[in-house]
Amino acid sequence: MGSNNPSDKELQEKALYDILQYLPLDKLDINNGYSINYIVKLVKDSEKELNVNKKLKKEDKSKLKAIEENLPAIEAILKDRPELGKAKISNMSWKDNDGDGKPDYSVYSMQACTFELDDHIYVSFRGTPKGAWLDN
Repeated sequence: MGSNNPSDKELQEKALYDILQYLPLDKLDINNGYSINYIVKLVKDSEKELNVNKKLKKEDKSKLKAIEENLPAIEAILKDRPELGKAKISNMSWKDNDGDGKPDYSVYSMQACTFELDDHIYVSFRGTPKGAWLDN
């Protein structure tokens, strides 16, 4: 009988998608179909811009911290598995997908998206932020 356990490569791929969501993606101009490689470029550009400003607002400090905490792991995975950089993001819950002029879901309550690579679609969820659940 075959094993239903995911392989190390599958786990690494899923980890990449999940870690990406801990970047401040909602603050970047990301559209459906952007590759992970392009998203990483946008994040690095944003990081450079933030590092130039010595008097950061609280929100910008939080954004920079998220980048500094998560980008190294993302880059390490992409160095080991460069083909994963071709995966494309879509179905971002923080975007206005229904055309009503506002985000479908607040990133302070729920965040999810999909990544597609080689005819495989992965659904990725981010954990809820501190204070998002009243009962936790």
